[in-house]
Amino acid sequence: MTEQTCCLIKPDAYPDAVHRIIKRLLGEGFRIRIAGTFIFNEEMIDAFYAEHIGKPYYDNLKTCMMEGPTFGMVLQRDNAIKHLRDLMGPAKIENRRCGQIRYEYGSKTNVAKNAIHGSDSAESAWKEIELVFQFIWFCA
Repeated sequence: MTEQTCCLIKPDAYPDAVHRIIKRLLGEGFRIRIAGTFIFNEEMIDAFYAEHIGKPYYDNLKTCMMEGPTFGMVLQRDNAIKHLRDLMGPAKIENRRCGQIRYEYGSKTNVAKNAIHGSDSAESAWKEIELVFQFIWFCA
């Protein structure tokens, strides 16, 4: 089933790994429906990661996401959400494996600097896509 998902190449991978990650995504059959660069501010971070506010790792995540530009994309392909999540690999550093984007491009010491974000469900994808569209157009 064709679906869309939100994908962010995070500031820790921008700009050095952007082209390599995009090439990898395209090679996996993803189509980029819309893309652009924006910079998160505090209000945008709180809207995007609302379900994480108050968790012990949130301040680190927020700081890392505000360190520089983010490259946002709406990706489309069959089973886009699951496929992207599998390709990204887990957030936990010790669970990442060779061949996963987070293993290849993420930090080996800071869990929030994991190079990439992908929606975890269809509901999250639609919410995140709406927000990213606003961010990209706002910053254009």
